[in-house]
Amino acid sequence: RIKRFVQPMAIHLEIERRLSTMIRQGYLSRNPLSPKYYQNLRMLNDLKKNNVNYLSDTFSPLKEPLCTTASCFSIIGMSGVGKTTAIERLLLMYPQVIVHTQYSNKPLYRTQIVWIKIDCAFDGSLKTLCKIFFKAIDDILGDTNYFKDYGADKNSTATMMIHMAYLSSLYGIGLLVVDELQNLVNPKNSPTDTLNFMVTLVNTIGVPL
Repeated sequence: RIKRFVQPMAIHLEIERRLSTMIRQGYLSRNPLSPKYYQNLRMLNDLKKNNVNYLSDTFSPLKEPLCTTASCFSIIGMSGVGKTTAIERLLLMYPQVIVHTQYSNKPLYRTQIVWIKIDCAFDGSLKTLCKIFFKAIDDILGDTNYFKDYGADKNSTATMMIHMAYLSSLYGIGLLVVDELQNLVNPKNSPTDTLNFMVTLVNTIGVPL
């Protein structure tokens, strides 16, 4: 069992403080009872229904982005020093899914995904990253089929990105953790596109990264 034992160190406490702050700060501008929140969700839903395949593979569909309070940070280190282990153990301190039935003594039926952890696509592809995201939500919720509905190869990358943004807003995702970012270093793909999309999730949708 010694291989599964983790001794908390000062760096773990520092990362936990950052994760805790990021999750809570990220929700400040995403109140599900706010009219602005539903306006944004409706805008994303309209884009999703229109199946905007005419867009280029660049994510910039929102004309009126949210006043986001989300932030991001990265952990960089040599392979095997415990980056993934630290993050995974700290994430387990939070419930991954919360099913709400009321808020302030008023009915509020929402399924909230507090955090999602995915691995960056092995080929650095943004399209593959979107598919991994859809599959992760299906695995977490157990009764959805977003991978089949939204991850079809016929969908453009831009369309998948809109679906991804919509689901992030619909389920109030509190934190998105992307591991294995070194896969972006691939001569066949542009890491700039993927990084720009991740920044857009933070700035436009308000998902801490």
